Amino acid sequence: MKIKSIIFDCDGVLIDSEIIANRIEVEVKTELGFSITLEEQLKKFVGLGMSHPVMQAELRRLPADYWQIVDDRVKVAYINELKAIDGVVEILEQLSLPKCVASSSEPEWLAFKLEHTKLARHFPDAVFSGRMVKNSKPAPDLFLLALEKMGWRAASCLVIEDSVAGVEAGKAAGLTVCGFTGGAHIYPGHAERLITAGADHMISHFRQIERFM
Repeated sequence: MKIKSIIFDCDGVLIDSEIIANRIEVEVKTELGFSITLEEQLKKFVGLGMSHPVMQAELRRLPADYWQIVDDRVKVAYINELKAIDGVVEILEQLSLPKCVASSSEPEWLAFKLEHTKLARHFPDAVFSGRMVKNSKPAPDLFLLALEKMGWRAASCLVIEDSVAGVEAGKAAGLTVCGFTGGAHIYPGHAERLITAGADHMISHFRQIERFM
Protein backbone atom coordinates (compact mmCIF):
# COMPACT_ATOMS: atom_id res chain seq x y z
CA MET A 1 0.00 0.00 0.00
CA LYS A 2 1.33 3.44 -0.94
CA ILE A 3 1.08 6.13 1.72
CA LYS A 4 -0.24 9.40 0.29
CA SER A 5 -0.66 11.48 3.47
CA ILE A 6 0.49 11.50 7.11
CA ILE A 7 -1.22 12.50 10.36
CA PHE A 8 1.07 13.28 13.28
CA ASP A 9 0.12 13.20 16.91
CA CYS A 10 1.84 16.07 18.72
CA ASP A 11 2.82 15.29 22.32
CA GLY A 12 5.44 12.57 22.47
CA VAL A 13 5.64 12.36 18.67
CA LEU A 14 6.53 15.77 17.26
CA ILE A 15 7.36 17.40 20.58
CA ASP A 16 9.00 15.89 23.68
CA SER A 17 6.34 17.29 26.01
CA GLU A 18 4.82 14.21 27.64
CA ILE A 19 7.69 13.65 30.05
CA ILE A 20 7.55 17.28 31.20
CA ALA A 21 3.80 17.55 31.68
CA ASN A 22 3.44 14.18 33.36
CA ARG A 23 6.41 14.78 35.65
CA ILE A 24 4.74 17.92 36.89
CA GLU A 25 1.38 16.20 37.29
CA VAL A 26 3.07 13.59 39.47
CA GLU A 27 4.69 16.32 41.57
CA VAL A 28 1.41 18.19 42.07
CA LYS A 29 -0.64 15.07 42.81
CA THR A 30 1.93 13.94 45.37
CA GLU A 31 1.94 17.36 47.06
CA LEU A 32 -1.86 17.25 47.24
CA GLY A 33 -1.84 13.81 48.86
CA PHE A 34 -2.65 11.75 45.74
CA SER A 35 0.69 9.99 45.37
CA ILE A 36 1.42 8.30 42.02
CA THR A 37 4.63 7.20 40.31
CA LEU A 38 5.70 8.63 36.97
CA GLU A 39 5.33 5.26 35.26
CA GLU A 40 1.81 4.83 36.66
CA GLN A 41 0.90 8.32 35.46
CA LEU A 42 2.27 7.66 31.98
CA LYS A 43 0.61 4.27 31.61
CA LYS A 44 -2.79 5.51 32.73
CA PHE A 45 -3.14 8.96 31.18
CA VAL A 46 -0.86 9.49 28.17
CA GLY A 47 -2.90 10.06 25.01
CA LEU A 48 -6.21 10.70 26.77
CA GLY A 49 -8.11 13.91 26.06
CA MET A 50 -9.89 15.95 28.71
CA SER A 51 -13.26 14.41 27.83
CA HIS A 52 -12.13 10.81 28.28
CA PRO A 53 -13.99 9.04 31.12
CA VAL A 54 -10.72 7.99 32.81
CA MET A 55 -9.50 11.58 32.80
CA GLN A 56 -12.84 12.89 34.03
CA ALA A 57 -12.86 10.35 36.89
CA GLU A 58 -9.35 11.42 37.90
CA LEU A 59 -10.28 15.10 37.91
CA ARG A 60 -13.34 14.49 40.07
CA ARG A 61 -11.16 13.22 42.91
CA LEU A 62 -8.67 16.11 42.68
CA PRO A 63 -9.10 19.68 43.99
CA ALA A 64 -10.88 22.16 41.73
CA ASP A 65 -7.70 24.21 41.25
CA TYR A 66 -5.60 21.20 40.21
CA TRP A 67 -5.31 22.14 36.54
CA GLN A 68 -4.48 25.75 37.32
CA ILE A 69 -1.59 24.65 39.54
CA VAL A 70 -0.37 22.21 36.90
CA ASP A 71 -0.74 24.64 34.00
CA ASP A 72 1.22 27.38 35.77
CA ARG A 73 4.13 25.04 36.41
CA VAL A 74 3.96 23.37 33.02
CA LYS A 75 4.18 26.65 31.14
CA VAL A 76 7.37 27.63 32.96
CA ALA A 77 8.84 24.18 32.33
CA TYR A 78 7.86 24.29 28.66
CA ILE A 79 9.52 27.68 28.18
CA ASN A 80 12.73 26.36 29.71
CA GLU A 81 12.77 22.76 28.50
CA LEU A 82 10.44 22.12 25.56
CA LYS A 83 11.96 20.94 22.29
CA ALA A 84 11.07 18.98 19.19
CA ILE A 85 11.72 15.24 19.18
CA ASP A 86 15.12 14.38 17.73
CA GLY A 87 14.96 14.14 13.94
CA VAL A 88 11.54 15.79 13.54
CA VAL A 89 12.74 19.07 12.06
CA GLU A 90 14.88 17.32 9.45
CA ILE A 91 12.07 14.98 8.39
CA LEU A 92 9.48 17.75 8.16
CA GLU A 93 11.86 19.74 5.96
CA GLN A 94 12.21 16.75 3.62
CA LEU A 95 8.65 15.42 3.69
CA SER A 96 6.80 15.96 0.42
CA LEU A 97 3.61 14.12 1.44
CA PRO A 98 0.61 16.18 2.64
CA LYS A 99 0.56 16.23 6.44
CA CYS A 100 -1.42 17.46 9.43
CA VAL A 101 -1.49 17.31 13.23
CA ALA A 102 -4.33 15.65 15.18
CA SER A 103 -3.81 15.88 18.93
CA SER A 104 -5.91 15.43 22.07
CA SER A 105 -4.15 18.50 23.47
CA GLU A 106 -6.20 21.58 24.27
CA PRO A 107 -6.00 24.02 21.30
CA GLU A 108 -4.27 26.80 23.26
CA TRP A 109 -1.54 24.45 24.46
CA LEU A 110 -1.22 22.86 21.04
CA ALA A 111 -0.67 26.24 19.39
CA PHE A 112 1.82 27.28 22.07
CA LYS A 113 3.89 24.09 21.75
CA LEU A 114 4.03 24.17 17.96
CA GLU A 115 4.99 27.85 17.94
CA HIS A 116 7.56 27.49 20.72
CA THR A 117 9.33 24.65 18.91
CA LYS A 118 9.03 26.43 15.55
CA LEU A 119 7.07 23.54 14.03
CA ALA A 120 3.86 25.47 13.36
CA ARG A 121 5.06 26.65 9.95
CA HIS A 122 5.02 23.06 8.71
CA PHE A 123 1.27 22.73 9.38
CA PRO A 124 -0.50 25.84 8.08
CA ASP A 125 -4.26 25.36 8.48
CA ALA A 126 -3.68 21.68 9.24
CA VAL A 127 -3.91 21.36 13.03
CA PHE A 128 -6.81 19.55 14.73
CA SER A 129 -7.35 19.47 18.49
CA GLY A 130 -9.41 17.30 20.79
CA ARG A 131 -11.84 20.12 21.50
CA MET A 132 -13.08 19.92 17.91
CA VAL A 133 -14.83 16.58 18.51
CA LYS A 134 -17.19 15.13 21.10
CA ASN A 135 -15.28 11.93 21.80
CA SER A 136 -11.52 11.91 22.40
CA LYS A 137 -9.05 9.13 21.60
CA PRO A 138 -9.36 6.11 21.63
CA ALA A 139 -12.54 7.03 19.72
CA PRO A 140 -11.73 7.68 16.04
CA ASP A 141 -13.55 11.03 15.91
CA LEU A 142 -10.51 13.32 15.74
CA PHE A 143 -8.84 11.35 12.98
CA LEU A 144 -12.08 11.11 11.01
CA LEU A 145 -12.46 14.88 11.28
CA ALA A 146 -8.89 15.41 10.05
CA LEU A 147 -9.47 13.08 7.09
CA GLU A 148 -12.70 14.87 6.19
CA LYS A 149 -11.24 18.38 6.42
CA MET A 150 -8.06 17.46 4.56
CA GLY A 151 -9.94 15.46 1.89
CA TRP A 152 -7.84 12.34 2.43
CA ARG A 153 -8.73 8.65 2.22
CA ALA A 154 -8.09 6.59 5.34
CA ALA A 155 -6.86 3.65 3.27
CA SER A 156 -3.81 5.59 2.05
CA CYS A 157 -3.10 7.63 5.19
CA LEU A 158 -0.52 6.88 7.88
CA VAL A 159 -0.83 8.12 11.47
CA ILE A 160 2.13 8.26 13.86
CA GLU A 161 1.17 7.73 17.50
CA ASP A 162 2.96 7.12 20.79
CA SER A 163 0.00 6.13 22.99
CA VAL A 164 -2.26 3.09 23.22
CA ALA A 165 -5.31 5.36 22.97
CA GLY A 166 -3.90 6.96 19.83
CA VAL A 167 -3.13 3.63 18.19
CA GLU A 168 -6.63 2.36 18.96
CA ALA A 169 -8.14 5.57 17.57
CA GLY A 170 -6.12 5.26 14.38
CA LYS A 171 -7.15 1.66 13.81
CA ALA A 172 -10.80 2.51 14.49
CA ALA A 173 -10.56 5.26 11.84
CA GLY A 174 -9.23 2.80 9.27
CA LEU A 175 -5.74 4.29 9.15
CA THR A 176 -2.39 2.56 8.88
CA VAL A 177 -0.82 3.14 12.30
CA CYS A 178 2.85 3.54 13.08
CA GLY A 179 3.76 3.35 16.76
CA PHE A 180 6.54 5.71 17.87
CA THR A 181 8.85 5.12 20.84
CA GLY A 182 11.36 7.96 20.49
CA GLY A 183 10.03 10.21 23.26
CA ALA A 184 11.69 10.61 26.66
CA HIS A 185 8.52 9.33 28.35
CA ILE A 186 8.71 5.85 26.84
CA TYR A 187 9.29 3.08 29.40
CA PRO A 188 10.26 -0.60 28.94
CA GLY A 189 7.49 -2.66 27.42
CA HIS A 190 5.67 0.26 25.82
CA ALA A 191 6.44 -0.85 22.26
CA GLU A 192 4.77 -4.17 23.02
CA ARG A 193 1.70 -2.35 24.34
CA LEU A 194 1.43 -0.38 21.08
CA ILE A 195 1.75 -3.53 19.01
CA THR A 196 -0.91 -5.24 21.11
CA ALA A 197 -3.16 -2.22 20.57
CA GLY A 198 -2.86 -2.76 16.82
CA ALA A 199 0.13 -0.77 15.53
CA ASP A 200 0.98 -1.88 11.99
CA HIS A 201 4.55 -0.57 12.13
CA MET A 202 6.97 0.61 14.82
CA ILE A 203 9.73 3.21 14.72
CA SER A 204 12.01 4.50 17.46
CA HIS A 205 13.57 7.43 15.57
CA PHE A 206 12.23 9.75 12.91
CA ARG A 207 14.92 8.80 10.42
CA GLN A 208 13.00 5.51 10.11
CA ILE A 209 10.00 7.31 8.67
CA GLU A 210 11.86 7.53 5.37
CA ARG A 211 10.50 4.08 4.50
CA PHE A 212 7.06 5.67 4.08
CA MET A 213 8.17 8.73 2.09
